[in-house]
Amino acid sequence: MNPQTIGAYQARQNFGELLEQSFYQGKSFLVKRGNKKMAYLVGQPFLVALFDLLDKDKGLADTLAVMTNPLAKEIIEKGKKEIESSQTYPLKKLLED
Repeated sequence: MNPQTIGAYQARQNFGELLEQSFYQGKSFLVKRGNKKMAYLVGQPFLVALFDLLDKDKGLADTLAVMTNPLAKEIIEKGKKEIESSQTYPLKKLLED
């Protein structure tokens, strides 16, 4: 998926055409307001395929759930920084506490 970036105003002005392109031509669009990425517009066939894939692979579904959870992402980033700065703890010590 290589989305075309469009502004929110342009998306609003051309919404019907963008819907047609996303559904019938498989195009996707990244909608931005100013410099902020706000949303993606994708066609229903794309999402059906994605949901089918997630139904078949529960591990992938779990990964997606973690990746979209701000608190989980924060915890993972904190752990990465601790590892990079050698702030690691032996499992045995953690289990004793």
